[in-house]
Parts: sequence; structure tokens; C-alpha cells
Amino acid sequence: ILRHAATNAGITTRENPLPNGVELCRRVSDDGRRSVLIVINHSGKPESVELLTRYRNLLHPQANESPVGKLSTTANAVTLPADGVAVLVPEEKR
Repeated sequence: ILRHAATNAGITTRENPLPNGVELCRRVSDDGRRSVLIVINHSGKPESVELLTRYRNLLHPQANESPVGKLSTTANAVTLPADGVAVLVPEEKR
């Protein structure tokens, strides 16, 4: 019911539900040109979240150096350890 209501209101929803204990929040600038995606894993175990596009992690720009979650280099996903946080911006299109 909620997905149908959101669609009718023009609100985009996720096809895949988030794992239990994972919070996802998208913030957009007033002009709509910039956005940031904040992903928080409140659970006591590692969790992965599939994303709709590729993102760059601002907390750890080099994915292989990130102790708090890394971006997959082969898929649109972020994996966070227990209590991990990622602050993501869309990757620039080349």
C-alpha cells in the first residue's frame, strides 16, 4: 500500500529493502545539484547495501584503505561492519 501511495505521489522507493538495523538517508542541496547519501549500520554484524548507482565514500576515498566500510569495485554496493558509517557522493560520470 505504501509503495503504491509513494509512486502515486512521485516519490522514488527502493526495490530491495534495507537490512534490519541499517539506516539510509539522502540529503540534497537547496538547488538540487548536489547530494550526499549517509548509510549507518546500527546492527551488531556486518551488512551490505545494494545501491542504485556508484558512489564515492567521503570518509575513506580509497576503498581498499577503509576500515569502516568499503565500496565494491565491481557492483553498486557498500559493505559496513557493525556500527559502521559511510558518507557517499555519486561518482562523477566520465
